[in-house]
Amino acid sequence: MKTYITTVLISLCIAISTNAQDISQMVSSADSLAEKKHFSEAISIYKKIEANIKHDDSLYSHYVYNYATALYFLSYNLLQENKFEKLLDNSFRYLDFTENNLMSTKLHYVKQMALELHYMKYWVYKNIVVASNDLKKLELLKKYRKLLYDGYRASELPPGIDEYYNFQKTIVDNKNVWGYEWFEELPKDRNSKSFSKHVYYVYSRNEDGTDKDQLFAIHTVMFHKLDEGPDYVLTKRTYTEGGIVSETTTEVFNEPVNLDELYEAVEKVIKGDYTPISRSEYKN
Repeated sequence: MKTYITTVLISLCIAISTNAQDISQMVSSADSLAEKKHFSEAISIYKKIEANIKHDDSLYSHYVYNYATALYFLSYNLLQENKFEKLLDNSFRYLDFTENNLMSTKLHYVKQMALELHYMKYWVYKNIVVASNDLKKLELLKKYRKLLYDGYRASELPPGIDEYYNFQKTIVDNKNVWGYEWFEELPKDRNSKSFSKHVYYVYSRNEDGTDKDQLFAIHTVMFHKLDEGPDYVLTKRTYTEGGIVSETTTEVFNEPVNLDELYEAVEKVIKGDYTPISRSEYKN
């Protein structure tokens, strides 16, 4: 009987040891792929680990952080490739994974790691807004746009997204178009400063579809009104070696700006289907 029990215990220890060794090797393989920016392949391995790793495993916090980071950087690639359905799915996978695992690990004791993941979620919110905009999922867009504004008002947004965020990415006339919105509201004193609520940056494209050269930018520029008039005037700004050429269009907008109407006007300007009502040059 003692011999049987001893054999069972030895077999159990070997199984546990083997499983731990397998997980360690899998984590190492996934980490190596992620370091080489092969994020999809790394994530496939992390998903297999998820079904076997225990919360009290010494590698668990490491695994959670690296899996979440791989999901985060995969989103960046999907955004560059305009794969908005996959971007949306991957963004929700990131949010679900971090929400389900962050506080169930020792990671919340590792303040720097937890803080990084906390900041990453706002970039993920931004990606959801971009994908929802392209896919016309308006309720999702409103929800995550509000979460970004809530983060701004609470001073929680990380550097790089604490003043403005990317809300749209598209291709018009074989040009890459990136739309950004500033969190700041219209100043009460319209003559106190210059202010643009939205800026669309327009780029030529490389053969692989990435940005090449910035061609011009399209702004919703605050209208310096006294009592009457629109809130914004759509303005095209072209940056040259000598300075800036600014062209004011006939397109005007009021708060809250309808993003579909804004995009339609921006698309016309990109295609050259507009007549400027004024043109100014500002030298460097």
